Order: sequence, then C-alpha cells, then structure tokens
Amino acid sequence: MKLSDFDPDSRLTAAEAAAALGVTTQTIRTWRITGQVPAEKKKGKPTTYRVGDLQDFLTIRAIENAARRAEAAAADRQLVAIGYQDNPIPLPARYHRHAAAR
Repeated sequence: MKLSDFDPDSRLTAAEAAAALGVTTQTIRTWRITGQVPAEKKKGKPTTYRVGDLQDFLTIRAIENAARRAEAAAADRQLVAIGYQDNPIPLPARYHRHAAAR
C-alpha cells in the first residue's frame, strides 16, 4: 500500500510506515531519532507515525532535493562558463602515473 491509500490522520506502526514508503524499519526509526519524522510513543505500546506527518516529510524532502539538484546544476554551468571542462587545471608532475619514467 502507498501512503495516499491511508487517511492523513491515521497512524501506522514502523513496519507499516516502512512498507508504505518502501524503506526499512531501521530507516523509519533513524528518521524518528534524528527528528525528521514526528512519532507518538506511549508506554507499553508500539511507536506510531501519523500518515499526514509522513506525507509532509516526503514533500519537504522532495523540495530540498530539488533545490540541491538545482544548486549543483548551477555550479556545473558556472564551471562550464569558466572553461573548466575544456581547460582543466594541470596536475603537478608527481600526480602523473608515468612521471618517474620521464
């Protein structure tokens, strides 16, 4: 099942959330421990994750990844603009494989 199949206010266990997201339960727990995904822990009961919180997390993560890709693409364009790919900076002789043979 996918997250979109659930009501946003419903709660899932770590195993259910992992299955819905296509990740391991350890990944879900890591996200919880690092504060990326809120969870509810009641004494004597399994930790649960609200579907709406998981959906929000995925949306934010997608936006952040898109921003990182855009920044990387801009940096690549800048390198091309200054001619990095056409005229790479030469390495000192000690880094050349056959420097000793010369």
